[in-house]
Amino acid sequence: MDFGSEVDGLVNIVYMVLTASDKPEVHLQILAAIAQLLSRREAREDLRKAGNALEAMSAIRQHSNRPETMGGEHRGENGKRD
Repeated sequence: MDFGSEVDGLVNIVYMVLTASDKPEVHLQILAAIAQLLSRREAREDLRKAGNALEAMSAIRQHSNRPETMGGEHRGENGKRD
């Protein structure tokens, strides 16, 4: 796939979101969290510097307002893992 940007021709952060089809609100919450995270220059820089998945997850957790929802686990309204 061509991920080239018309501005500078480079794309260096790519993400994929997979959620259950019967939970569209979860998908939207994750997209909102990603948008908020990537709006921070420091977060983007740290993600670009990450040399592997563990370093990328560390950067995401460091810059995320809601680290409990990033990285594959979801917590319900009571704060317990689903």
